[in-house]
Amino acid sequence: QIHYTVNPSDAMRNFIWSSSNPEFIQVDDTGAVYALPGTPDGTTATITIASAYNSNIKSTVEVVYSKTQQTSTIKEDKSMTLLLYMSGGSRESEYGLASETIQNILDLEMVYSGLNIVLQTGGAKVWNGETKISNNNLQRWHIENQKLVLDQTLENGNMGDSEVLEDFIEWGLKKYPAEETGLVFWNNDGLEKDCIFDENYLDGWFTNQELDNAFKNSFKDANVNGKLSFVGFESSMMAIIDVAEICSHYFTKMVASQDVLGVFGWDYKTWIDSINSCYYKNGKCDFCLDNLCDSYIQINENTSEMNNCTLSVINLDYVCVSYKSKSVYTLWEERARTLMNDVFAEYPQAAYTMYKSVVSGMKHFGNSKEYGFYDMSTYLEASGTRYHHIYDIVDDVYYYAQWFSWFSINSFVTHNAVGNGHKASGRATAQGLSFYFPTDEGNSYYSTNSTNLTSWKTFIEKITEMCA
Repeated sequence: QIHYTVNPSDAMRNFIWSSSNPEFIQVDDTGAVYALPGTPDGTTATITIASAYNSNIKSTVEVVYSKTQQTSTIKEDKSMTLLLYMSGGSRESEYGLASETIQNILDLEMVYSGLNIVLQTGGAKVWNGETKISNNNLQRWHIENQKLVLDQTLENGNMGDSEVLEDFIEWGLKKYPAEETGLVFWNNDGLEKDCIFDENYLDGWFTNQELDNAFKNSFKDANVNGKLSFVGFESSMMAIIDVAEICSHYFTKMVASQDVLGVFGWDYKTWIDSINSCYYKNGKCDFCLDNLCDSYIQINENTSEMNNCTLSVINLDYVCVSYKSKSVYTLWEERARTLMNDVFAEYPQAAYTMYKSVVSGMKHFGNSKEYGFYDMSTYLEASGTRYHHIYDIVDDVYYYAQWFSWFSINSFVTHNAVGNGHKASGRATAQGLSFYFPTDEGNSYYSTNSTNLTSWKTFIEKITEMCA
């Protein structure tokens, strides 16, 4: 710890600390000096404290790291593992976006030594860039000292095969065990069957049920007790209740978009920099998911006129864990039964007309209403204020009030970043989680066949019949 005095004593005390050798020795904004893991014995650095208002007003001190005298401190090396399942698809073969993502990570001058960044690559006809990733094999890598280090070369396989995913997760959990582990699907596509896409195969995608099977089997084989830190989908329109329900059994949080993914995808450089900063300043192992969401919006904010990008952090514990004896799963299912058994059974045509009116007045996600994805929280607010005009069921208004206040107050969506295209009168029209509702146009992109929400599935099937 560097101690200092200020003269005169009433001078303003805003300072900037810096190290001449930050690769090995760093200083925080309190004057505490520490050596990074792997610092050689005898390493020196000049620590400078300067006025934030006049850089010419400064003082310096020389420090030396000694393993025996411990004049500097090595911070405890806590561990984190980030598993990246990178199916390149056409976004790699045509535009080189997966290779660019990897290169952006390699360009980071410093990565916290306890952070394992582990990748599986495949799914593209052609891999670009200077990384020499194989076009003909699945490969597994880790990043070390700004280099992509090959761990395994496997026979080519379908990245959209649940067994291939299952094997990667099991391998990653066993080879790179950590206190905190996150899993990210990279592909820049979406819509249930396209959370990734392998362009080498006609069936190169996952259904929700296939994801569920891969998670369940890999966790069992890797002897995972409990949940991993988070799952992230760098793809379009995966922030839906069906996907959240499945992931809630295996992960604490989910990061996903309600709308089409921005052309530049996630900003890995800024995100990983924030993970580094959080650890070295606060000594915390934190995936900094809020920073991931905010940096994603910023890097894509000028890519389209409306900027329809969204990215939210969803607390999956609320999906299964009860809140006042009601979980998200329970409430959504009960609402579906109420609508189906009490409302549509008694007033079928009036209820259907009103339901269509509610949904048609809401902002849809994707480039067309044909996708059928709408914001859950906005829907609950709209339906709660309209349905009571056509029937007198107190329970439905109760469910609306309970749901909407529960969403807002209890932070089911813990962070929500949206572009200007999803803001109206200062309020986000995309509030973090979507649901599927069929439209008159039909939907060839999504179905309820893989959902575990059985009552909602039955209700949607009834609506689909009425649409026809």
